[in-house]
Amino acid sequence: MLVGGIVLLKNAPQIIERSQRLYWARQCAAHITPPGTLLIEADPVKGAQLIASNPDYVADGTQLNSFRGMGSASAAPSGAAVYWPREFRQFARLMPAPSFAPITGFYTGRRFAVAFMGERVSHSGNHRLIVIPIAAIVSDDVTMYAEIGQACIVARTDLSGSGEANWATPFRYMHVGHIEPMSIQLLQGVADPVDRSCITIDYDAVRGWNNTKYHGTLDVYLCDDDSIKVVFRYP
Repeated sequence: MLVGGIVLLKNAPQIIERSQRLYWARQCAAHITPPGTLLIEADPVKGAQLIASNPDYVADGTQLNSFRGMGSASAAPSGAAVYWPREFRQFARLMPAPSFAPITGFYTGRRFAVAFMGERVSHSGNHRLIVIPIAAIVSDDVTMYAEIGQACIVARTDLSGSGEANWATPFRYMHVGHIEPMSIQLLQGVADPVDRSCITIDYDAVRGWNNTKYHGTLDVYLCDDDSIKVVFRYP
């Protein structure tokens, strides 16, 4: 009895942190982004107004400070406001460092804003929190598609998972059509009401070689092994 109490006391900080991480993972899973939410407000005046009036926005350049140990890793604020919900900020502070390494690396032209956050269910019935914390990428290479898959956070919200994020499984992506845009801006992601494994995200893009603007859609699927499949659909 005494030994069990000593072990429990010794592990109390880890138990408390896991409980907190599970709580905030579930809060994130229950999150519903209001329809028509603007992910990035580039105008400094409007951005400042959003930050002052809505706790789900932060100054661009400061959002990665939400992650443990990243207090000095972000760039100077740009004046823009980005959608970075408060539940996600709380969850990110509790995530172990290896969990967020793929999205805190430096990528030129990447803009961080939460395009989707909520629960999805794989075809075999696995309930998972999905966070897509990226809204804009500028690149001249098709590897930009892969960055969306790499940035996705998949976390377990069951007691055994305790909010742990899983980066161990690979993501997959495919293209329907053949266009190589130089830049892409994601719009708000929407949970598919029929396929519970799917997230649908519209996007605006600019084709690199002639600056042609076009609008398309991508589908993000939660797979049974906790990997992500990203499917681009072109107009």
